[in-house]
Amino acid sequence: MSKQPSGYCPDIDVQDRRFQLGSADPVHRFAITVTSDVPADWPKAAAPGDVLGHIFQMREFLTVWSATYAERLGAAPMFIEVRDALGTPLLHVPLAITTKRGVRVLTFADHGAADYNAPVLHPALRDLQHAEAQQLWLAIEAALPKVDIVDLEKMPETIGNRPNPLFSLANLPNTESCHGSDLTRSLDEIEATQAQLKTLKRKLRGLEKLGTVKFIVARTAAERDVLLAAALDHKQRRFEETRVPGFA
Repeated sequence: MSKQPSGYCPDIDVQDRRFQLGSADPVHRFAITVTSDVPADWPKAAAPGDVLGHIFQMREFLTVWSATYAERLGAAPMFIEVRDALGTPLLHVPLAITTKRGVRVLTFADHGAADYNAPVLHPALRDLQHAEAQQLWLAIEAALPKVDIVDLEKMPETIGNRPNPLFSLANLPNTESCHGSDLTRSLDEIEATQAQLKTLKRKLRGLEKLGTVKFIVARTAAERDVLLAAALDHKQRRFEETRVPGFA
């Protein structure tokens, strides 16, 4: 989805726009607020309550993202809050505007740091029909500075057990797949699809020389904490050894 070039306001702090979906009744009226800082009441991963969303759209991730990725890329964060006429939160959408060769591009607050991009949904938001989702997005766009291109990617069809209201607006499939193997096939069939199977097996043999290698499924919170701590420790050490960007 693209737009004609127009003026850009880099110093935007707060915008408050009101709109309604499908009815003039006050119950259908909503307010959109845009801020450049993560609002204090933005949903947290540590205490999500009854919202539905991915870690990549929660306060903890976005706070770090704003201080690192946005700062380095010169991106202008646009944190969207949509509330009903009574002030009840309906959804949160973290977006950002970057300028590339004079072209202003609106994206999710991502830039390679997020695996999934989607709104955070509150229980008060009912499932929207396509036309309503389109109306909602147009209202969000109207509350933002003008841009040339809108590029929303990596949007899942559902968020938890609810439909993603922005998914219905997508006009292109995402070519990436998070499923490297079909686990319903036999092990021999799966191994035949692996590009570096000999290398993987050689590394496995090297690992077995250091101790017993077992496949374990964490079944308690304590087991999850131990395995996650070990995985993060290994990843941090690997990053320090290779300096591959994207993790610190």
